[in-house]
Amino acid sequence: MKPPPPRCAGLFCAGLFLAALLPLSAPAGPPVAVTEVLTAPSSEDGEDFWELTNYGTNVVDLEELRFSDDSRLAAAHKLSELAAAAGEPAGLLPGESLVFARQARTIASPADFRAWWGEEPLAGRRVIVAPWGFGLNAGQDELQLWQVTATATNLLDHVRLGAADPGVTFVSDPVTGVFGAASVAGVHGAFRVAAGRDVGSPGTAGGPVPLHYRGAVIKQLG
Repeated sequence: MKPPPPRCAGLFCAGLFLAALLPLSAPAGPPVAVTEVLTAPSSEDGEDFWELTNYGTNVVDLEELRFSDDSRLAAAHKLSELAAAAGEPAGLLPGESLVFARQARTIASPADFRAWWGEEPLAGRRVIVAPWGFGLNAGQDELQLWQVTATATNLLDHVRLGAADPGVTFVSDPVTGVFGAASVAGVHGAFRVAAGRDVGSPGTAGGPVPLHYRGAVIKQLG
């Protein structure tokens, strides 16, 4: 397996890490992070998905959150709209991990997703299946998470995705917090599906990771 592409490197990375340790005069944004992504299901029966985890102690309102696979905010999806389309509440509970799967012919509902990964491992896990309008590239892609309020637009997380091993999800390294490590069956909740070669832990984050505020305020309004 090729080493994952780092989110940051060198002195810039060290600066971000130190900045994350310093007290902030105001909250930078909700303590959420992208904790798992699948870009290359092992068969045509699967589909792209990603996982959002709330590391805070309060419920996070999905109304302010959007995601995209590139830097264009205009192309981003509102998570609350995806939740509404799936009949799910627009709140992310403290410590909860929520799966967003792309709706397709083979994965048309949460029931299809659970049939793929197994009812027992996903018991009590929330899965939202809704149309995205785009797919994730198995060769190289990115996923960005935004917070959009009445006064500012903040980049909360930005993960870069390298070449995928078919069927294996990307997760954060539990030691370094660097996103892009490959899931390993039997490690940090990851498992192999009963019928197929896919490996991951949808709905279960592998453990706390350092939260690096990605972009401060990138657009100030009014």
